[in-house]
Amino acid sequence: MSCFAAWGILAWWLEGRWLYRWIVGNILSPPPIYPLKMPFGEIVVGSPGSGKSTYCYGKHQLLTALNRPISIVNLDPANDNIPYPCAIDIMSLITLQDVMDTYDLGPNGGMLYCVEYLDENFDWLDEKLKALGKDAYVVFDLPGQVELSTNHESLKRIIGKLSKSGFRVRFMPAAPLSCSRMPRLVGRCEFL
Repeated sequence: MSCFAAWGILAWWLEGRWLYRWIVGNILSPPPIYPLKMPFGEIVVGSPGSGKSTYCYGKHQLLTALNRPISIVNLDPANDNIPYPCAIDIMSLITLQDVMDTYDLGPNGGMLYCVEYLDENFDWLDEKLKALGKDAYVVFDLPGQVELSTNHESLKRIIGKLSKSGFRVRFMPAAPLSCSRMPRLVGRCEFL
């Protein structure tokens, strides 16, 4: 009797028993292939005053109390009263007040310019995000101007570039009303 025939008889006899399932599951099966570590990004969106920064601060307090690492990225160039510690702050790249003074723009036009500037200088953000590490948990605090997600493509391009650079990004709406405009902004990303 050959070795293969003996194995076949043994397999027939053990089929459905725990030893057979253990041999097949642990010895004969190849080891599982685990995905590479990728940073996770939670993008907090909502209208002005809906509680985006408050949510980010609460998330920081919760994860810090649980001894979990968290990095918060402020992408709102007009938010100068930040209650949480920023790992990356867009105000070190560009501020709304400087844009308004330099180009004689109003708040909404200045905000559009700031987001376009970040889109053109995405390498600045990408370098700072890579410095956080591959297993980073990053919360992005976005500006709340409606024009950025309804009539303008720069914010959508920035989020697309985040996905292409290896971030698994999900959206967290700060208020239920902001969900009505999400499909324009989302693209390939998912909601939490």
